[in-house]
Amino acid sequence: MEDVKIELRKEGKDDPAVVVIKGYLDSATSYRLVEAVDALLKEGFYKIIFNMGELEYLSSAGISVVSESFERLKEKDGALKLTNVSQRVLKVLDLCGVAKLLDIHPEEDSAYKSFEKIVKKPASFPAEVKCPSCEFKAVIESQDIYKCPKCSVIFYIDEKLKIDQLEKEKVPGAVTKLDMWIKADISYITPIRRMVGAIALREGFFDDSIHDIELALDEAITNIIEHGYNFDATKSIGVNISTENDKFVITIMDKGKSFDMQKLPENSFFSSKGPYRGRGQFIIKNTMDAVSYTPVSGVENKLILTKIKKDSDKKGESFIKVV
Repeated sequence: MEDVKIELRKEGKDDPAVVVIKGYLDSATSYRLVEAVDALLKEGFYKIIFNMGELEYLSSAGISVVSESFERLKEKDGALKLTNVSQRVLKVLDLCGVAKLLDIHPEEDSAYKSFEKIVKKPASFPAEVKCPSCEFKAVIESQDIYKCPKCSVIFYIDEKLKIDQLEKEKVPGAVTKLDMWIKADISYITPIRRMVGAIALREGFFDDSIHDIELALDEAITNIIEHGYNFDATKSIGVNISTENDKFVITIMDKGKSFDMQKLPENSFFSSKGPYRGRGQFIIKNTMDAVSYTPVSGVENKLILTKIKKDSDKKGESFIKVV
């Protein structure tokens, strides 16, 4: 199960405290970041840097914690700065209109300079690695999922250059389908999200497309748990995955309170303070190619999310740089 790892680096209270956020920051894990910020504020640290270089995933729940931390520090005449934000995470922040409200720096160095202190951070990338199957040598630029252009094995490389072989591409013509019901419990979000992401990978989707699929699924299930079922874990949610040509279709079913996806709060999610309802729906609409919702409260609500394969998904070889 994906988790979030929070590491703190701090010296004197006049110096910025660095919060290194690794892994997945979502509805199931965001409380950990709240606890870290609470602890720093109690100790009198009002200058904080969030290093997001190893943050792989950020949902609307995580965005809310980041935004609220920004406001809490500002109220105490302090400041929050974000560094090493990946393009994937930045895309989500920008999508919700939050990026323009935050103080984002490319590296810790520039964030420290804005606090009138400079710190150097060593880099571990780019690095030369071998394919775990055929030992083909290649240079990678960052931790990510890669495909060997020689044997087509797909593998993941983490920040410590550890290689985790996933699997070969699916056999042409093979049918992939998932049809199951899960409990309306936040603890189920991570495993189902990763399961669906793995299916998308087998179907030939890569990188940003898989991230979009996982993020939309996360937001949809979180909305049902929170708003449809009011956190009643005795209820259930249906998830069906089907593929048709270049289309990846997710059908999500529930019997809770329905909602109108056409009625988003007017710009409430563009503020870093106050109401932020609607971010999840906004993210869903802007990460998927088609969204269809049929509401029948108490009977069965059906949300259909469709992702169409992009040209970049069809060129897996480009994800690994040949030496």
